[in-house]
Amino acid sequence: MNRIIEFFISSLSQHGFTAFWASFVSQVIIVLVLLILSSLIYWISKKIIISLFNRISKNTKTHFDDILIKNKAATRLSYLFPNLFLYQFLPEAFLEYETIATLLKSILEAFTIIIVINLVRALLKTIRDYSKTFPSFKDKPIDSYIQVVMIFLWFIGGILILSVLTGKDI
Repeated sequence: MNRIIEFFISSLSQHGFTAFWASFVSQVIIVLVLLILSSLIYWISKKIIISLFNRISKNTKTHFDDILIKNKAATRLSYLFPNLFLYQFLPEAFLEYETIATLLKSILEAFTIIIVINLVRALLKTIRDYSKTFPSFKDKPIDSYIQVVMIFLWFIGGILILSVLTGKDI
């Protein structure tokens, strides 16, 4: 990544940019390229995961996977891949600015926690909807149980997010 940034800086310096502006513009270009690649990764992973889920859904007799698709678990799963990509490469674009790199890593870790919580939420909704297809569970308060689990999950997630953003252990 450093070689790419150095290439942009030297190219921009040759075209009359000062050292500050060459560095600034090259980092903006790198960030934009990483965001575009991240969007592309999201789009590709979403297409692959949804088609995989659809293929599996057609080959099984249960309706669990159909409900999983309806509750957008595949879409939520596809958010992980661009987030992990950005977590790996975005802070490297700011190696000169250690504070920004650390802040970006913390923010992306917090996003990962939110993505995982939303994925678990989609799975819990799927379990709720699937269990309602059975006559023995129709009169059970499954929604209440899932709501309690989600409150607990968001509480733990909030603590984890605060821990990540503040840099303090739990």
